[in-house]
Amino acid sequence: MNNLLDEKWLEALPDKVADNLIKQNAEVITVICERIKYFGNLRPTEITMLTNSLAFAGADMKAINKIIQKYTGLNKIEIKKIFETAANKNDAFAEQYYKYRGLAPQTHSNNEYLKNIYRSIAQSTIGSFENLSDTYGFKFPGKKAMTLRKAYSQVIDKAIYEIQTGITDYKTSLRQTVKQLADSGIRTINWESGVSRRADTAARMNILDGVRRLNQEMLLYNGEQFGSDGIELSAHAISAPDHVNVQGRQFSNAEFNKMQDGENCTDINGNTYDGFDRPIGEWNCKHFAFPIVIGISQPVHTDEELSRLKQNSAEKYDATQEMRRRETEIRKLKDRRMAFSAAGNELDAKRTQRELNTALKDYGKFCKKNGLTPKYDRTEVNGYRRISTVDKALKNGIINTAGEKMGISVEIDKFTPCLVEAKSGKIVETEYSLASQSDLKTDDWNFNWSDNDLKKSEIYKLTLKGDNTVQGLIALNDFKKDNAVYIKLVESAPNNIGKTKMFEGVGGHLFAIAIQKSVERGYGGFVFMDAKNIDLVDYYQQTLKATHIGGAHPYRMFIDEDNAIKILKTYTLEEK
Repeated sequence: MNNLLDEKWLEALPDKVADNLIKQNAEVITVICERIKYFGNLRPTEITMLTNSLAFAGADMKAINKIIQKYTGLNKIEIKKIFETAANKNDAFAEQYYKYRGLAPQTHSNNEYLKNIYRSIAQSTIGSFENLSDTYGFKFPGKKAMTLRKAYSQVIDKAIYEIQTGITDYKTSLRQTVKQLADSGIRTINWESGVSRRADTAARMNILDGVRRLNQEMLLYNGEQFGSDGIELSAHAISAPDHVNVQGRQFSNAEFNKMQDGENCTDINGNTYDGFDRPIGEWNCKHFAFPIVIGISQPVHTDEELSRLKQNSAEKYDATQEMRRRETEIRKLKDRRMAFSAAGNELDAKRTQRELNTALKDYGKFCKKNGLTPKYDRTEVNGYRRISTVDKALKNGIINTAGEKMGISVEIDKFTPCLVEAKSGKIVETEYSLASQSDLKTDDWNFNWSDNDLKKSEIYKLTLKGDNTVQGLIALNDFKKDNAVYIKLVESAPNNIGKTKMFEGVGGHLFAIAIQKSVERGYGGFVFMDAKNIDLVDYYQQTLKATHIGGAHPYRMFIDEDNAIKILKTYTLEEK
């Protein structure tokens, strides 16, 4: 049956909106920091003429408001799409049960009650974004939250004062200001309580809460229509402590309503649970309540399974919280690096880059140690570019290596989380690992993977999960001093080439492995390679958004961090 509870699908829903708000943050901070840089380039006679921020606020705030309006408009469109997608998925999920009961399916387009639920929750979420410009601000340490205009005036007035008084070196004196600006980022602020969150984080929570609420309301209504008298709560491996005891249990509708109101409640087996403040399916809760028929619907999970899940939750919940903290810190460092550069402070930008390299490496190690999948997309910052690597790339072709005899020529036919069976279109799960010598006996392949030229390379094989047949190979070299991974050679297996190919998506998957290794080593996803000919240069520019730089090799190309992470976000990479 169609599964509504696809956590990966749910978590990905707000990605586009969050990305827009990350771009918005970068563009707004750049406006302010470029104004700071402007002051640093003034002549002494021009500096004496400065008064206060009012002289610049008009133009700069106009530019800032224009940026916010642009992304607010884009996000309203995206949110409408999100809720329409969620409502359609709920309709499809419920249809199965209506048909099983011999009833006509009820949908949010043909049922007035469902239509009102959809409209109410969707409009409520969209409305919160329409009013965001009134709640945006910055929050600096030790100070009350302030509006965008007030924060701008404070930062600029401080810059002018310190330049005019000549108390200390300009760049040094403003270092802390720029750092605080980047660390805060644009935030949504409740002006009554003072509670603030980064705009993209708040948006992600609001959208997911809205979608989960929509799912919950539609599930319960549809359950009533096809004869449900109770609910069963979903269960997952990393549950918050307040909900871990009730997950997987069955409740009557009346007892579930008590639970949602924060009252003590009893499951159908007579087990009593203390009330909690956070309703199921709201306030960042990932649980759902499925409609059941009491006495007929068998629980999905046994007591033993729920006990194991509870133990696992206790072990991993704290680790996931630490994982999110590290992701936030990495984003702060990227924001700082970008802000310092925009303000003309390249020395601190480079220092921050070194801190960032260490943080990325530690993050990868932490996730691996705790059995967690790194969420590198959540560390992304629009406008961020690694200093040393990109500058070197543009200057001399990255690394002064001679042209390689092997060039990249693999097809990029599809980007998909795993592989796709060409005939059926079915998604097939994959895994990757270091290739053994026996894996490299590839007589029928185009390249000799036992070539001495590959002895110093790490060679990874792509296989189907549970099947050791090699579907593709990729050879990587680690250039630590340049903070880059070099893709020396990549090839799809012969059975995945041409019109009769068995699986699609091999080429893109292999590049994702290279990007993953670059991220794990603290290089941000930065990879480079040599295309086989000029036609392939054009091809990889289109498919991979790679940049052609030439230099040491005439067809040398690189994929920068932003485009690399966009590729990586598509894939579910499991290392064996």
